[in-house]
Amino acid sequence: MKQAAASLSILLITSWTAIAAPTASAINHSKPVTQKNRPIPAESLYQMLAAELAIKRTQPDVALANYIAAAKQTQDPNVAKRATEIALSTASLEIALEPAALWAKLAQKNLEAQITMAAIHLRLLQASKAVPFLTQLQIINPTQAHQHFLLLNQQLPDKEERAELIKALDLMTKKKSSYSAELALGEILLSGAKPQEALVYSRKALRKNPNAIDSIQLYSKNLVALQQVPKAKSFLDKMAKRTDRLDINSYYLQFLVNQQFDAEGKKVLRKISSDFKLKPSETLQLAKFSMQAEWYDESSTLLKTLKQHSESKDIAHYFLARIAEIEQKPKEAIEWFKQVLTGPFHVLSQVRASVLLSQDKQYDEALIVLSRAQSQNANDKKRLLMTEIEILNQSKQAIKALDKLNTAVKLAPNDLELRYARSLVSTQLNKLDLAETDLKHILVQYPNHVDALNALGYLLTNHTKRYTEAHEHLTRALKLSPNNPTILDSMGWLEYKMGKMDKALSSLQQASRIVPDPEIAAHLGEVLWKMKNFKAAKEIWNQALIISPNNPYILNTMERLID
Repeated sequence: MKQAAASLSILLITSWTAIAAPTASAINHSKPVTQKNRPIPAESLYQMLAAELAIKRTQPDVALANYIAAAKQTQDPNVAKRATEIALSTASLEIALEPAALWAKLAQKNLEAQITMAAIHLRLLQASKAVPFLTQLQIINPTQAHQHFLLLNQQLPDKEERAELIKALDLMTKKKSSYSAELALGEILLSGAKPQEALVYSRKALRKNPNAIDSIQLYSKNLVALQQVPKAKSFLDKMAKRTDRLDINSYYLQFLVNQQFDAEGKKVLRKISSDFKLKPSETLQLAKFSMQAEWYDESSTLLKTLKQHSESKDIAHYFLARIAEIEQKPKEAIEWFKQVLTGPFHVLSQVRASVLLSQDKQYDEALIVLSRAQSQNANDKKRLLMTEIEILNQSKQAIKALDKLNTAVKLAPNDLELRYARSLVSTQLNKLDLAETDLKHILVQYPNHVDALNALGYLLTNHTKRYTEAHEHLTRALKLSPNNPTILDSMGWLEYKMGKMDKALSSLQQASRIVPDPEIAAHLGEVLWKMKNFKAAKEIWNQALIISPNNPYILNTMERLID
């Protein structure tokens, strides 16, 4: 017997959630519910008020008894529903049967009532008793009934209860042939890795409704699960040609991509785009799908047709830019990004255009693009500012960057991202007191801010002799983020400064193994050089220069150390 309400998880279709309230304290303290335009006897009204008071006093048994009595007397479905909710939250499933049955009887067109009653019977392992309510659910919503069955299967907590659902659905197919039950059974058995059993119901559903997309999808998925991909392909090809419907052709396209039939897939894609009158939104979805399949030429062709539609041209420009980036065509990407003038991708596009321009050292043009961007909210403004700061740094305009950050920090003194950015720029300008102040301000608010701990430790290592304090910050950062190559590099550099050469070598080698970074290579090479391992040092530096030619960290270190 299923006794405890704490184990209950009954699906309520109208909200697509599960009731799982273990104690009376979890019950809503709502007002008594009544049906409109129906007079409530004084005795029943008193019972409902007494029940709500009992709930507030954590007396669920009293509340339930009063609500069940009121539901019987009033024959009001809302009162019966309230009684059912209380029973499911505080009592056993057996006790919940009485108010739930009344609710289902009084609200025969209510999905929530029917599915709740069916679920109680299934949880009590009473498959045959659940059938009438599952059948009624099918009558109420025939087009979505199998989805409700599938959702119920997901919500039932125990394997044996899900087995009862399978029994109940099978009974529905035998007593009176049920397309929804056959579909659901096929899906459930497929998801349970029982494709041979699922095939029985897949075939039944297909015979009953051979042109329905649900039965076509189920049967083809079943064939794939049985490793009969060629048969599935032949079946879908015949269906796509015979019916000439967009939904079937779209599903066939998805199948071909999933099974890596690229040549056939591209033919179907061209057929869809030429033979069907697609809405702009449908063309966009097809273009996105083509991008996911890495069919960039096809995707670009589709996107370019959207440029004629005002409602979709900006999105089309954005995805054309993304394709250009993927194909490593930065100049083309920049031009597409710049044409995204409105919509949700506008600011992101201008940022990407400016970043690509700055990577090409076109710093002035990058800043002009940012200045033209139209921010819609505070997040947009901040994103534009942080990008501008980065470009100013790259273009050796750190003083301008600091001026902008000073203004921003005055307006938002507790913004940690702004403080952190200012600390980096301040360090670059040798304004170490300001940098330290900002980093400590961050750590007062968030003592475990890993980046601030690392930055402060590295600042103290590079610009002061406060090595003990630096070690404390870096040790803490490593505890919070072990194997972080940036922190390992900082710790290795500190250990080198402290004369702990073996520890420095170990930390820097560990960092170098995690990520091939030029600054780490510069530090590691310097430690090796100081340890008289000149050959190894040069090898480290030369390898780094292959990846990052003319890197200033490497070149400056080599110039400083090599006579």
